[in-house]
Amino acid sequence: MEGVYFYETFNSKDNVKIREEVIYQGPEEQTESPTKDEAWQIIRTLENNNSQGEDSISAELVKYGDEKLWEETHALIEVIRA
Repeated sequence: MEGVYFYETFNSKDNVKIREEVIYQGPEEQTESPTKDEAWQIIRTLENNNSQGEDSISAELVKYGDEKLWEETHALIEVIRA
């Protein structure tokens, strides 16, 4: 009979509390994309000597790249935000 108690306890419709949770899916719509200058400031503050990500791109590679790389990075941010 012990199994009946636990079955009834865990399968009771009265004890079920449904919790609604909002799952974050991306950037908030109210936020604006960073300007090129803001993106450059963020890039400049990246820490050196960190491990590379899955794409094998280090912070140093991005920081010490040329202006074309930074413009392409900003363009990528714009595409992601769209």
